[in-house]
Amino acid sequence: MKIFSHNKKLNALSFDLDISQCSKSCELYQSGLIPYCKQSLDRLFFSPFALRLKRNSRKIKLDNFEKLVNQELRGLRPNNNLIRLYSFGDLSNIEDLKKWVRISKMNKNKLFWLSTRQDSILFEYLEQLGGVIPQNLTIRYSLPLIDTPKFIDEFLKKHGIVKSQIVDKKINSNCQASKDNKNRGCRDCFKCWTKTDLINYFNHGNMKHRLKDYLRFFK
Repeated sequence: MKIFSHNKKLNALSFDLDISQCSKSCELYQSGLIPYCKQSLDRLFFSPFALRLKRNSRKIKLDNFEKLVNQELRGLRPNNNLIRLYSFGDLSNIEDLKKWVRISKMNKNKLFWLSTRQDSILFEYLEQLGGVIPQNLTIRYSLPLIDTPKFIDEFLKKHGIVKSQIVDKKINSNCQASKDNKNRGCRDCFKCWTKTDLINYFNHGNMKHRLKDYLRFFK
């Protein structure tokens, strides 16, 4: 069974998990709100994609996970060089992050984009263990429409971690795919895989009716 799936909207390969682990540290989920990922998974509960998420949640714990991933990546066509990590799910522990760092180093011809809200894992790896993020691995700290505290911004900037957030006005968005009413996806854009400082996604899709609830929680 393959580990990566093709994300049609992104026109890229994607590694995703179910939310059994990340929901334990999700402030939205634990506070009774429904994250967009939970809403999407409820609709896809019996789909092949949902089964893949469960398999991947088991596979990433395997001792030979990195070997399996490297084998699959080496077998890709040369033009398949964009890898999205965690469009569903998130880092569960520091070992997961270490694995993706090593995988990125072993596949320098690929660009990896990892979205996460797990700032404690990032802090432990980068500050306490002195870890370094490979140039071909872009880590995006994902947050809703709020300002991050100054100390977090300084930490992110120090280690080359960039941010993404949701905005509620199209004029404030620099993501064409999220503003496209025809839902044509990213097409030839790969800005999220570069260390561009901030990507503003227009509030759309499954987030459309949830943003106000989220903002009330964070306020």
